[in-house]
Amino acid sequence: MFSKLPNLKVLDLSNAQIGYFQTQDFFSHNTNLAELYLMDSKLETWNMTITHNSQLKVLDLRNNRIRHIDAKFRDGFTTQHNTTGMELFLAGNDIDCNDCFSDYATWLLTSPVVADSKLIKCRERPRSIRDHPVTKNNGLSITDGDVAAIVIGLVVTLTLLVVTGIVFNYRYTLYYHLIQKRSQGKTNPYTVPAATIYVSHSNSSTDVAGKSKSHVC
Repeated sequence: MFSKLPNLKVLDLSNAQIGYFQTQDFFSHNTNLAELYLMDSKLETWNMTITHNSQLKVLDLRNNRIRHIDAKFRDGFTTQHNTTGMELFLAGNDIDCNDCFSDYATWLLTSPVVADSKLIKCRERPRSIRDHPVTKNNGLSITDGDVAAIVIGLVVTLTLLVVTGIVFNYRYTLYYHLIQKRSQGKTNPYTVPAATIYVSHSNSSTDVAGKSKSHVC
């Protein structure tokens, strides 16, 4: 169909109700093709090679029914990305995230060619593929939620360690200020109130015992 258009650079077949392509080299004659849009085309699989499309920079497969892409085609996407910086868009497809396709889910999460991995959701659960456990060879399951919990735990632990260190270094100063604060406003029970002494002048002198003496002429 497009074999007679070798200079074609942008092709938009969105909403074309394609389903699938009959041959793997359907676009092989379009060697100058740079952008290929196949959104909402009811594609159930991707079975085409892009080896001859060395100029391809955008491949938009959003909102289709693609559950899985074979490794050989994924390798082709990666090669193209390393050559032209091609970006692949897959959001809105029925991605399989179960154990049988864990390698595919891992590729979607880690491959730099997948430009919209944050928007891709699993078919089994209506959530982002980044929140779905990906089974590794060692049997561990890691999700973005787990990573966030680990980071929060580390931040809280480090904060507590810093606060504890500050309190420990200034413990004597804090203790001194605490004692000073507690002692303020309290009266010492052993303090004798100060007495006021009044001295009066008279014509008579008073001895130490307080008895009056008359002056002798």
